[in-house]
Formats: sequence, structure tokens, C-alpha cells
Amino acid sequence: MILQFRLALRQHHRIWFAVIIWRSFRLSPLPWTEGICSTDAGTGKSKDEKAPLSEIIEVLNNRFGTNFTDEDWLFFEQIKERAANSPEVVRLRQANPFDKFQLGLRRMLEELMIQRMSENDKIVTRYMDDKSFEDAAFAVLSRVIYDSIPDVMGKE
Repeated sequence: MILQFRLALRQHHRIWFAVIIWRSFRLSPLPWTEGICSTDAGTGKSKDEKAPLSEIIEVLNNRFGTNFTDEDWLFFEQIKERAANSPEVVRLRQANPFDKFQLGLRRMLEELMIQRMSENDKIVTRYMDDKSFEDAAFAVLSRVIYDSIPDVMGKE
């Protein structure tokens, strides 16, 4: 139980650190955004292609000396999915070019991150405090984790 609590606390701190890093982006431009807002002489075409979301971990680790892994990428994937399915964000995207979209998205994205962090915290708290919830979640997670790892011994 103590180990589970430590793991949950570590994940909570990772998420909170991701929010802090995300907020720090305001202070200086991100490497992969250079040239995205600029266009070729009125053509409306971007000079550079946007980096895939999967590269965010590498960029954050290089720029801020963090040790985020692919599992931390899931946090950003959750934020992206939530944002892409938000009617407000969809309307903002449909009504604006990228540079204006970014201006409107900043506050929405911060709210989504805080909301996601709060939801993750609720899940961890419920898991730690409610034995029947823990048992149910554990039963499913243990099977999913077990099945996701290749069997090298030839069993099951």
C-alpha cells in the first residue's frame, strides 16, 4: 500500500511539473514553433511542419533537463484529446488562423490541464481510500498489464 501511494504521489508530481513547464512556455518560444506562425509572402502556407505530439517529451527533456518518458506523453495526449473534442476549441480553430488560435487557446489549455490533473488526483485518491474501488481497478489493470507484456516462457 505504501509503495502504491509513493507511485501515485510521484505521478501526481510529474503531472504538476508538466503544468509548471507548460506555463513556462510563455517566457520563451518553443523550438518546434519557430516559423509556424510565419507564412511565405501571403501564401498562407506555413514554412515549417508542426512537430508530432510524440516529440514533446524529447523537447521538454532537452530544454528543461527533465526525465519524462513515453508514459508521461499520455498526459499530453489526454489534454490534446480533451481539447480537440471541446466545442469551444473546435469553434476557435474553425474561426481563426493558427496564430490567433494560439492566442485564444492558451487559457483554455491551462484550464484543461488543471482539470485533468484534478481528475487524475480524484482517481488516485479514490483508489487509495476505497478498497472495493482499488480491488476492481486492480483486477482490470493487472490483467491488462499482464496481457500487454509478451510471454517469453510460452505459458498462457
